[in-house]
Amino acid sequence: MKLSHLGLALLVAGTSWLSACKKKEDATPAAPTEQVQQSQDNSDVRDEGDQLNSDVDEALKNYDDIRGGRVAANQVCGCQISRSGRVVTLTFDGTTPCGSPSRTRGGVVTVELVRGQRWSEQNAQLKITMQDYTVTRLNTDPAKVRSVKLNGTKYLTNVRGHNWLAVVTGADSVEQLETGRNLRAEFRNGATATYNMRRRVTWRIRPRSGAANTIYYRAQGDTAIGQDQGVDTWGTNRNGQSFVGILSPAWSSNTFCGLWRPTAGTNTYKAGGNMLTFQAGVNEQGNTDSRECAFGYKVSWTLQGGQSGTLVQGY
Repeated sequence: MKLSHLGLALLVAGTSWLSACKKKEDATPAAPTEQVQQSQDNSDVRDEGDQLNSDVDEALKNYDDIRGGRVAANQVCGCQISRSGRVVTLTFDGTTPCGSPSRTRGGVVTVELVRGQRWSEQNAQLKITMQDYTVTRLNTDPAKVRSVKLNGTKYLTNVRGHNWLAVVTGADSVEQLETGRNLRAEFRNGATATYNMRRRVTWRIRPRSGAANTIYYRAQGDTAIGQDQGVDTWGTNRNGQSFVGILSPAWSSNTFCGLWRPTAGTNTYKAGGNMLTFQAGVNEQGNTDSRECAFGYKVSWTLQGGQSGTLVQGY
């Protein structure tokens, strides 16, 4: 099962609301530019981590003795996959456009099963090391091209264990814990930031009458920093400020509504005494939408000086 678009729930929605912050009625103040940029950085790092996790899963399908379960040989877009012992290496060519929105990936990522005999086992753990792993979001307007280069090591733990066949048929689900410390991110203009992460991601497949099976995706922060609960990322941003990123309540989306149209969840970014919050799954009035597929999202911000603003935008 190819799951490479699960991370786009955050990626596409995040891009959309940041652009929407520039559209306002006269009575509504503009969202703070600095906070928008910092929050976009955080979304880029988080989203590309999701995408990479999916690519790792695709690469491991080539090695049953590591992944577990009967699978066929598989490829990853723009990537050469190789193996030495228990270490699988993904070498990205840096030129092939992949996915939608289109991007190129460069650099080398090594994957090692450091706990357990098979990745499908409960508490099995992968060590994922990124060496100049560079993702460039392509755009016909050169001014809108974004890139992030990641260096460092993170770990992915299979929390409950699962049977791959049962997952594909909808009888089982996958829950993973992603952790990382002191990951270095470098952005297109040379600015750098340091990231730590701890979050839980769950995905499952459910049959739907008269339509293709639906994939459900859920992500939530898994630690606390001071008084903030549900923190999934924290560190030092491109402006040298300490920050926290919060995913709580859980961020949820599915392929029936569109992974880029999350149905619930709150994504909050705090730095320098400012706060920017993105609430998914609201109706036209900005309240929780009771329909299966929500109208849109609400963006709210509060600045250190006391200024605040709110807007509601459709997907």
